[in-house]
Amino acid sequence: MLKRTKRLRDFEKEQIRSESPDYFRNLEIYEALHEEAVALGVLPPDDPMEAARIDIQRTRVFHVRENTDSDRGDA
Repeated sequence: MLKRTKRLRDFEKEQIRSESPDYFRNLEIYEALHEEAVALGVLPPDDPMEAARIDIQRTRVFHVRENTDSDRGDA
């Protein structure tokens, strides 16, 4: 197993920075994960409020914006 070294973290950050956000790819991944969760019986939740919380989280995940050079800090 790889150790989480600073060098590995820096490499991962650079990989993320170099890739532009892809809404449709993210949507395909989400749909595949959702299908798996339904097949496993994890979804849909029994509590309607939990379903609303999941919808809010999903909205946040799919919020894709273009990065500008000023957005590329080490936050």
